[in-house]
Amino acid sequence: MAGEEQSKLLEKATKGRRDQVYIFTKCGTLPDGKDGWSENLKPESIRKELKESLQRLQTYYVDLYQFHDPDPWTPIEESWAEMQSLIDEGKVRYGGLSNHPTNLIERSLKVGPVVSSQNQYNPLQRRTEREIFPFCLEHQIGVLGWGSLSEGVLAGNFDISTLGPE
Repeated sequence: MAGEEQSKLLEKATKGRRDQVYIFTKCGTLPDGKDGWSENLKPESIRKELKESLQRLQTYYVDLYQFHDPDPWTPIEESWAEMQSLIDEGKVRYGGLSNHPTNLIERSLKVGPVVSSQNQYNPLQRRTEREIFPFCLEHQIGVLGWGSLSEGVLAGNFDISTLGPE
């Protein structure tokens, strides 16, 4: 389903019931114009992406706004300060991180609260258990998973012969 269709469906589903649903979205991973992706967690980009999401979703706030992946060119403290500003303005209820290692989560915590950490987690990818889970437990950060079926490998209809040699 295309993004515009998803937004219209979400708008219809939440109309008149916004206080009864939770809307989560992410920012920071953008098309690079070469069929790939690049990370941009500069404050102006974070704000621009949120503004566009709010317009598409026809809402005034999102419940959870997460940074999709680390941006190696922007200090996390600068990015997380912008997240805190959006929270203070009421455009975001809670801020979270996705695919961020514990050192970046820790640096973010010095700027403001981090309520969630979303990471790949499934029977084939269990690295999260060693470092992220204990860190999040210690700091009372919620954990969300992605890739629970290991991108289809565990779905029962995965054809290993479709994989390239790498």
